[in-house]
Amino acid sequence: QGYIFLEISESKIASLFKNISIPDGASILVYTPDRNIAYATDEKIEISVKEQELYSEDLGDYVNIDGNGYYIFNTKVEEYGFVVSYLLPQRIIFNQVFGTSLIISAIWCVFIAIAFFLYSKLSDRISVSAKKVIQYVDHYRMGTESENRLLIDDVDMSIQEFEDISKALLEMTDRISDLVEHEYVAKLNQQMAEYEAIQAEINPHFFHNVMNIFQALNRIGERTELDKGIVNLSRMFRYTCEHGYESTITQECHFIESYLMLEKMRFEERINYSIFVEEGLDDFPIPKLLFQPIVENAMYHGMPKDGGNMEIRVEVQRTTNEESKECIWITIANTGNPYTDKINEDKGVGIVSVKERLRILYPNSQFWYDKNEYFRTICNMLIPHEKEEENK
Repeated sequence: QGYIFLEISESKIASLFKNISIPDGASILVYTPDRNIAYATDEKIEISVKEQELYSEDLGDYVNIDGNGYYIFNTKVEEYGFVVSYLLPQRIIFNQVFGTSLIISAIWCVFIAIAFFLYSKLSDRISVSAKKVIQYVDHYRMGTESENRLLIDDVDMSIQEFEDISKALLEMTDRISDLVEHEYVAKLNQQMAEYEAIQAEINPHFFHNVMNIFQALNRIGERTELDKGIVNLSRMFRYTCEHGYESTITQECHFIESYLMLEKMRFEERINYSIFVEEGLDDFPIPKLLFQPIVENAMYHGMPKDGGNMEIRVEVQRTTNEESKECIWITIANTGNPYTDKINEDKGVGIVSVKERLRILYPNSQFWYDKNEYFRTICNMLIPHEKEEENK
């Protein structure tokens, strides 16, 4: 059995740690194999450790030295049994953690600010583009898209998706407008043909009956009645042959009055009629021959076959619809035989044409039949009053 003697110089150990940089307040302790302190970088810590006999081989143990907290980190030189302990003050760890946290927080805030800035910019671009598209759609729904096309046509759509949407929307509305215009023109042409058919149809049987009446009046020498009948018939033909397809309430009522006067010459006391137009509605524009098919149906279907009497009443007055908007309410009522059951079966030009003209010229108009205790059949037409302002 032999012995090994190690002579260690403190200066030699100090030279080993000379180039090692440690934080202020930290210390390095070197323990001999018998756990005596061979060297310490801080003499005060060395004295305190000796006095308190502090030694721990557990990595990261917390110790209190002179009221200051330290964490101990050990490493052992297995060949010689020496232990090197590193004492790191708690405050240094806290300071570093706090500093790192500040840096991370600052970086996080910078990223949040950048994200918010990018979001604001992108949101503004999206909202501006979307607002223009929505405004154009709203104007299109109101029928004023042509005046506000620049809202979407010239706007800088920096987002490709919105640019594609806006172009597709413009193309779609242009195509819809072209189709609507084409369909509208075709429908108007059809209505003009129907007008001409109605004008040419007034009506051979009616004309034949009137001629027979004129012949009879001439034979019995009723010159006054004959002259009156000829004047009324000429007024009717002049009205139907005039150019244009629009008329007024007054002109239409004068035509109906001439028609009913001629019918009264035929049926005499069996037929009575009255026409009432509320003041201020005389010049309200309506399609020509709007009343005539309804009055002719009243005469044809409503006149009693047993020789009884019949009354026809035409009224034009103001009213309000369910939306409290002012409308023109036209009623053509007759006593005699009810014929509401036959109306839905009517496939001729007359009533069908009236309904179609109202639907095209007055999209918000209404047309229906009803009755009361006195009048067996009442035709109702409700026309928005704003149409008058549009035509003016």
